Amino acid sequence: MLSKSLAQKIVDRMMDIIPYNVNIMDKDGIIIASGDRDRINTLHLGAQEALQGTSAIEVYEEREGVKPGVNMPIMFNKRSIGVVGITGSPKKVRSFGELVKVTTELLIQQEYSIEKYIIKNKLKEEYLYEWIHRKEIYDDEFIDRGKELNIHIEEEGYLLIIDYKKQYSKKIKKIIEIYYNKEVDIISLNSSRICIVLNNNIERNNNLIEDLLEKAKEEVNLMIFLKKSDILSKTFYKGISTVNIAMALGIKKKVIRDEDAIFYSEIEKIVKNKDSKLLLEKIQEGGEELIDTFRVFVSENFERGKVAELLHIHRNTLSYRLSKIEELTGLSFNNSIDIFRLINTYIYYNIYSH
Repeated sequence: MLSKSLAQKIVDRMMDIIPYNVNIMDKDGIIIASGDRDRINTLHLGAQEALQGTSAIEVYEEREGVKPGVNMPIMFNKRSIGVVGITGSPKKVRSFGELVKVTTELLIQQEYSIEKYIIKNKLKEEYLYEWIHRKEIYDDEFIDRGKELNIHIEEEGYLLIIDYKKQYSKKIKKIIEIYYNKEVDIISLNSSRICIVLNNNIERNNNLIEDLLEKAKEEVNLMIFLKKSDILSKTFYKGISTVNIAMALGIKKKVIRDEDAIFYSEIEKIVKNKDSKLLLEKIQEGGEELIDTFRVFVSENFERGKVAELLHIHRNTLSYRLSKIEELTGLSFNNSIDIFRLINTYIYYNIYSH
């Protein structure tokens, strides 16, 4: 509660105000901070006496372990946690006594409030992180722990995952905090991605998304907006899978909602197979030039003229490369089933080869 560093800060601040030495003693009467550094870690008998009551003790004569001055118990939550003393003739320093005592107690209360706030935020952060990853059904203990932190996990709501350019992290968070008047919990996933658990007010949530698109359109890469499931981690992992797939495929949409997220989150299961891996390895046998041609050809919807232009090659050269891909894979760009397998290979490449 009364650390040496805090005590010394208080002493230094007090001595900027009054022209006398100030000491602070702990609950055992040991000097832990002083304007006279030689007295630190020594016993102050006057402080021990002051700790017995709640009133100031005045010392008029110097004796062993005590110098003339006024010693006042430091009260916190109706109990003594230390003593603050002013060295000097009681007649001269008495008028400063109440000022020093009240200021000391206020500074300790302020420090305590800050520490309490930091601890609560840390507990909240840890709880939120546990919540988005927890796969088990929520028991009463977990639910009650959330309520103590003003997190009501059983309420309906939405999950918003935002991927953004990391240099704009503060701007994105500020927009959200201003919009919700700091009543929303932001979970930082990394330097360029955050997750927010929102309430069930769909109109307000949609307005937030519109606000972000208006004020930070260039800064935001992608937003995933999903309805919460009973177990939040299901929604969270679905959202993370969606944002990873969409980013890997270069999806130009700024917002993906439930109806589209179902597709994107399932893609990984479809393409993560031996067939896609083997086909990719066969194309890679043709070198980087062939891989690049394959990537651009699929991403540009098989438009040969546009692909040749983007690759700065003649259409005949493009036809040769595509024939080489067909030869290596044993598939044809004119067969719908083969195209499906090749598109899966393209998606596999974008997800796992970068």
